[in-house]
Amino acid sequence: CELYGGTPGPVVEHTSAKHMPMREPITLRRARIERILGFVLADEAVEGILGRLGLRIERSAGGWIATAPSHRHDMAIEVDLIEELARLNGYRNLPATLPIAPLAIEPRPENRLDLDALRDRMVSLGYREVITYSFVDTPLLEKLTPDHTPLVLANPISSEMAAMRTTLWAGLLNTLGYNLNRQQGRARLFESGLRFVQGGHGLAQEPMFAGLIYGDALPEQWGDKARKADFFDMKGDIEALLELGQLKDRVQWTRATDSSACPALHPGVSARLMVDGEDMGWAGLLHPSLEKALDIPGKVFLFELRQDALLQRRVPRYEAASRFPIIRRDLALLVPDAIGSAEVLACMREEAPAFLREVEVFDVYRGQGVPDTFASIAIRLILQDSERTLGDGDVDALIAAMLARLHTRFGITLRT
Repeated sequence: CELYGGTPGPVVEHTSAKHMPMREPITLRRARIERILGFVLADEAVEGILGRLGLRIERSAGGWIATAPSHRHDMAIEVDLIEELARLNGYRNLPATLPIAPLAIEPRPENRLDLDALRDRMVSLGYREVITYSFVDTPLLEKLTPDHTPLVLANPISSEMAAMRTTLWAGLLNTLGYNLNRQQGRARLFESGLRFVQGGHGLAQEPMFAGLIYGDALPEQWGDKARKADFFDMKGDIEALLELGQLKDRVQWTRATDSSACPALHPGVSARLMVDGEDMGWAGLLHPSLEKALDIPGKVFLFELRQDALLQRRVPRYEAASRFPIIRRDLALLVPDAIGSAEVLACMREEAPAFLREVEVFDVYRGQGVPDTFASIAIRLILQDSERTLGDGDVDALIAAMLARLHTRFGITLRT
């Protein structure tokens, strides 16, 4: 102005109202404030706080209609305003009261175990629980369960997680491979979870309980000579699980006769588990072809059992201790190699009287004096009656009936 003689003109403001952001009014209810904060805040206090925050407020029948300033984008709904009331009124002024809620004890049937009992038993046996993805590599599933077509995801996370697992063994083997790559030469793992199997009624989600053993039977230490874990180490651990529900005597172990029944396992070192005639699962040695394909430098033992069968529990029943003496008899039987010891024990328990307490295998011998296709199996019988002392006639009659049944059914004879 000093240089060119100009004079300042008036300030002109042009605003397009339809393009300006408009804040929607917020309904704030007295009852809602009391419900969320837990106490009654006076109307004057509410209006004072909101006014200091720059809100335009109007009273309504149940509270207020408030409009937040344009710069407060964090105020959009009713609870946003209530949060500001709590903050500016002071969090220390909020009442501390215990909530009142009905507490109901969930009934737990006596004939069912809790899954945590299985987990605790596995940990006590030296296993570590793992939680793996339900999405696994499709080629791995096709090797483990070729009889089940896996459900392939439309949009997988990656090519290695493209299908829903049809067995928990896939995740356990992947975990083993991860540990082997990090110089961990011994593993005992277990997992509980769902497997997904397609059938005639759609996709079935089956709760399963699976485990894996690899490497030495015991952790390395100076007192015992190291030995590799075998099938019977795994069998003992499974029986320890079955003992939780008193199922050990109800489960039958049937040796696999060919690889088609469970292609993932070695047909000569695997067994199907049945409980009361119903399928329970499989246990055995990983098939050598899979062991080679997965680049595992040693034997892997696996088991996978149905949770609903494993969680059964026989309800305990009181029985008074017998005052009468126990009788033990040992039998050495010549058993064909094609006959499993479980079949022999089941046959001996058939039609057995109540005084037959235990039937157990305690020795297996092959060698001099035993035919090539036979094994000498030593079986212990424990007999005790609760009402009288057993005589030789009672014991001899029972053993004679057992031997006759074994000879008729399997061709088994008493070794002399």
